[in-house]
Amino acid sequence: MPALREGQRFERYRVIRLLGSGVAGESYEAEDTLLLRKVVLKLLHPWAPLSDAARRQFFREMQGISQLTHRYLAPVLDYGELHGALYVARRLFSSGSLLNSDGRLWFSPPLELPAVVSYAQQLAQALQHVHHAGYLHGGLSLTNIMVLRGPNVEGASDYRPLHAG
Repeated sequence: MPALREGQRFERYRVIRLLGSGVAGESYEAEDTLLLRKVVLKLLHPWAPLSDAARRQFFREMQGISQLTHRYLAPVLDYGELHGALYVARRLFSSGSLLNSDGRLWFSPPLELPAVVSYAQQLAQALQHVHHAGYLHGGLSLTNIMVLRGPNVEGASDYRPLHAG
């Protein structure tokens, strides 16, 4: 059962709908009521109470990750903690991901080879930028590679420090 429901307020966000759930947490489409824009709000699963050291590590990591800027990365817009729940807000891409929550691809296979090469290069550029900054993507899949309408793959998300331990 999702932690948040449609219409519920969480911090400055109003939940619109559940986008999906994974190992690390749940993602929602939400409206930032302060900046009046839609975002992806991710709540991290509270598998167990976090130690103070783990909580401090989350905030250190988010501070660094929020500084990453690249044309093919979904920027971190906000992060924090509310009632023990850690969250991250990122830019929402309205056209969704390569594999939508209903399990459908955004394109009709097969893609032409030049398009595949172009998309792969864009994704590789984003991941290289993340890796050079000392972070590692935390679960790359078709559901978290975001797309824009037209021939641009954008917005790899869910990255974490390489040195996490």
